[in-house]
Amino acid sequence: MTKVMTKVMDRANRALPRGELAERIYRAAIVIFRDKGFDAATVEEIARAAGVAKGTIFNFFPTKGAILLRYYEELDAEFGRAMGSLSPEDPKAALIDFYGKAEALLRKEGPLAEAVFRQIALDPDLGNADADSGEKDRNQMTAFFRACQESGTLSEAVPPTVAAHVVSDLWSATVLDWLRTGQRYSLKLRLATKLDAVFKGLAPVARSMISAMSIMLAVFLLPVSSRAAPQNDARPLQGLYYDAQGYAAVVPFAEFGQGLFFIDYTSGRTGPVVTRADGFAIGIGMKTPNGEAGTLSPSFGGLRLDADGQHRTMRRIAITRAPFVVPNGAVRLAGEIVRRADQNPIGGIVIVHGSNDEPRTMFGPWLAYLVARGWAVAVFDKRGSGESTGDWRTGDFATLASDVRAVGKFLRAQDVLAGKPVGLVGISQAGWIMPLAADQGGFNFIVSLAGAAVTPAEQSLEFTERQLEAYGLPKDEIAKALAYYRLDLDVSIGRKPWSAIEAAYRAASAAKAEWLIAPPEPEGSPSRGFLGRVAGFDPAPHWAKLHIPVLAVFGGKDFVVPEDPNRALLEKDFLHNGNPATKVVTIADVNHVGMIAATGTIAEYPTLDHFDPAYFATFGDWLAMIARH
Repeated sequence: MTKVMTKVMDRANRALPRGELAERIYRAAIVIFRDKGFDAATVEEIARAAGVAKGTIFNFFPTKGAILLRYYEELDAEFGRAMGSLSPEDPKAALIDFYGKAEALLRKEGPLAEAVFRQIALDPDLGNADADSGEKDRNQMTAFFRACQESGTLSEAVPPTVAAHVVSDLWSATVLDWLRTGQRYSLKLRLATKLDAVFKGLAPVARSMISAMSIMLAVFLLPVSSRAAPQNDARPLQGLYYDAQGYAAVVPFAEFGQGLFFIDYTSGRTGPVVTRADGFAIGIGMKTPNGEAGTLSPSFGGLRLDADGQHRTMRRIAITRAPFVVPNGAVRLAGEIVRRADQNPIGGIVIVHGSNDEPRTMFGPWLAYLVARGWAVAVFDKRGSGESTGDWRTGDFATLASDVRAVGKFLRAQDVLAGKPVGLVGISQAGWIMPLAADQGGFNFIVSLAGAAVTPAEQSLEFTERQLEAYGLPKDEIAKALAYYRLDLDVSIGRKPWSAIEAAYRAASAAKAEWLIAPPEPEGSPSRGFLGRVAGFDPAPHWAKLHIPVLAVFGGKDFVVPEDPNRALLEKDFLHNGNPATKVVTIADVNHVGMIAATGTIAEYPTLDHFDPAYFATFGDWLAMIARH
């Protein structure tokens, strides 16, 4: 009977126009996606619902992803129509209205919209469509801000392209976080709060730089889009290179976007790899390049580089990548051991994560440099990030330290590292995790880059105070900000009720406080729970247990983990353990990630274009000494 009915349906379907048949399949699939979820839906179910043979579906949609692509295009078109109606007479009100419509649409679509955003990272066709959409939206937003300038509602000093990129990145960062955290807050309200800060910068006000701080606190610390070339475009260039002057690399650097980035470890020059009609260029500025520093092109066995007035032909260094999955209880930690293929490693290093979600692509510049210097490096996706299972937000520093120990044990067991030193290199939050991971033994050295010595609670308040001071906020306003964020910490720790921060937020929002950038993290959220568990962690006892060489490097322009008081605490309390190889260094002109900075503020990050070569050489030379001795 089924075969007979299929034949009857096939004959009937052949009489339908192709467009009508495709529409029937598409609509049936969307209903099933909404009902069962994209991942659980099968092609067989779609065929039954559409009244077609399974093979007919593939004539129109080669994969389920192709159906989702069409859905994305319809959703994108609806956003585009709403964006096209923005009124330049009151740009902030127009954008807030648009965000409200966008939130209503996404909430109506629910899990299906979430599936689209999830698949963008997995499906190349969807990823390309999203990149094209992002460029189209920025162009549309640029036209909107030009119209605002013509209407007198945007300062003439602000380039419309810059305003467009800031607002577009604000949207993409916030909507991704909103979806990732289960739509637990008002998207419109959070964006409206951030827009208050943005428009203080777009209008001529006395302290316009405060807006830049607020924008970047809100945007830079979340996943954001980038104008760097999509990784697929520049994939033949990705790798590690050398010549008589030194090393260079083309690597992922997820801190600034999903593309590839160039780093010259000799000069410090860095920037996104930008696709041009005739090849590739090095962008000036990490997020929205405002020029080109030079060009890159593949050559036989290497890379041709024309940058900063120099022509260099560099040879590619062959490397090996050995993927691994290391169990730690119920969690599976996915990563890889990376080393040079042309020589045996001088030792092993586990890269230790900083805060928030951190896939292994966060560490491209450091990974490439350590591999170039001869180390076998284990780099892995933080639990709950990339391909690793689990959720870092449900644990604490001890949980993350146990992950480091598990990967370290796996690395040390490699035959090629028999009898050689194995240690830890980490950035930022790793300064709390590494001494905890190493105080049970198993590691021969530690390199802490911009790692705090105070408690996380103290560090978060230091960060807030230093940033607000740098942007010229009056002392009384800084005092209000610190009181508010101390209260927020007390709520996370459990000392104060949730109602206290709710009330404080409403009061600060009503007063349009310049230091307020977002509603408080929702009550009971995993991120708030994590902060509550680690806020009082004191690394001092764990440093005191260590009798292995330690190098601590600070940036003189680091306002995230300021040199003072962290350096003084390390020197006084933690690192005087009688080991002559222990060392504390400050590089005067660098920020939290080792890049040369003028102010050190977060707002400056997207414009930067150089690491300080002394930054890499400092820990590279120290590690070479460790390997020799």
